[in-house]
Amino acid sequence: MSRTRTLTTLRTDVRRRADMENSTLVSDLELNDYINESITEWRDLIIEHQGPEIFLTSATVTTASGTVSYALPATFYELIKVVVNLGGPDKTQLEPYGIDDHDIATSGSGWSWSSSVPRYRIIGDLIYFAPIPNAVRTVTLWFVPTFARLSADADTLDGFNGWEEWVVLDAAIKCLNKEESDASYFIAQREKVEQRIARHAARRDASGPTKMRDVSARRSSWED
Repeated sequence: MSRTRTLTTLRTDVRRRADMENSTLVSDLELNDYINESITEWRDLIIEHQGPEIFLTSATVTTASGTVSYALPATFYELIKVVVNLGGPDKTQLEPYGIDDHDIATSGSGWSWSSSVPRYRIIGDLIYFAPIPNAVRTVTLWFVPTFARLSADADTLDGFNGWEEWVVLDAAIKCLNKEESDASYFIAQREKVEQRIARHAARRDASGPTKMRDVSARRSSWED
C-alpha cells in the first residue's frame, strides 16, 4: 500500500540525480528545504489531479446554541466536505453559502435560506454556519491537512508507487539551478512522472464509477 522513503534516502537520491554526491555547494540543511518545498508542490499536484482522498482526514466541531463561528483544525488546508448530525442516525452534507450573503446569514436577524438547510462558509481560520445554530450538533469536517515538514533524518514520505520520484527530480532541478547547470533532462523526466501521477491519482479505487449522492432526505434545520 505504501512505499516510504526517509529524508536521508531522499537526500541521497537527489544528490545522485544531480551528480552532487561529493559537492558542498548545497548543504544537507539547504537540501532538506528543497525537498520539503518539492513535497508541498507534489502534494498539490496529487490533489489537483483528483486525489485528495490520499491525504484525507477528519475532525469534529460541536456547535453551541447562538454561536455562529468555530475555529478550523490547526492542520486545515483544503476542505472536501462538511457533514452534520441533525439527530439520531440522520446526517446531512452541507453546501456553502455565498460570500455576498455572509452579513445577512450570520446576523441572527431571523433570516434563513429558502431551503431551510443549514449552510457554511470558511473565512480565514473560522467556519461559519447559517442560520446560526440553535442546538448542540456534531459537525464533521473532511479535509486535506497541511504538510508536516520532514526534519529528522528518519522522517518518512509515502511515495505510494514510486511517485516520490517527482520530489527527487524537482529537488535535483533546484540543486542544478543553484549550480547554474542545465536541468532540461530532469525537467523532462519530471514531466513524465507528473503524467503518471495525473493518470493514476484518482484511480486508487478502480472498482467502479463514483456513486451519486442522495440529497432528497436532508433534514430542514438545526432543530430536532
